Amino acid sequence: MIFQIEKYFSAAHFYQQTQWSREKNLSVFGKCFTEFGHGHDYRLEIEFMLSAEIDQVQIAKVCDEVCGQLDHQHLNFMISEFKTLIPTTENISLWLWKKIKWQIKAKSSTAQIRKLRLFENPEIWVELENESMTF
Repeated sequence: MIFQIEKYFSAAHFYQQTQWSREKNLSVFGKCFTEFGHGHDYRLEIEFMLSAEIDQVQIAKVCDEVCGQLDHQHLNFMISEFKTLIPTTENISLWLWKKIKWQIKAKSSTAQIRKLRLFENPEIWVELENESMTF
């Protein structure tokens, strides 16, 4: 049984390679490297493979909780992994996959994530299938 869910969250971030100088970060990342960052209204589409006895409400609650950790946060400052890892759409997608997968597993669910697609905007998105990426 396939179960699809869509979630929305807003978050700010900036791109920075901490080992580089300010000038090199500006040269490589341009407007994506700023002192205060910039924000996006993200859309998450996630597809699960469920067995018949799995409670879809429980899966939706897990997705709400994980997306809630990002919602209205500055990712570089508030999410520990993104203090050193650049919060690109690709890395945010992997973070979401791992967090949702871990929480579902912790609840003894047999649900599996089948596909995850994260939109930064309508033209920029990442899709994961079995933790493999397409753009």
